[in-house]
Amino acid sequence: MTLMNQVRRKMEMGIAQPSIARWGLEKQENFGLTDLEIAYALSAPFTAGVGTVSLPARQCRYLANFDPGQLDAGRY
Repeated sequence: MTLMNQVRRKMEMGIAQPSIARWGLEKQENFGLTDLEIAYALSAPFTAGVGTVSLPARQCRYLANFDPGQLDAGRY
């Protein structure tokens, strides 16, 4: 919510750069969403990307702790 509030303040000052946050705040009333709902909606694509990229990397490191040679051998 802090980032959304920063964008909102910049919009009020007329210095907000074009962004997905600005677009969402401009269209918020049309969508009928609360501040919290718009923040979740706009962060969902980022969250999905982070989960699909970072989680497998963490799993590999976790598994490598059991047998580090297996990671080098390409088994994980």
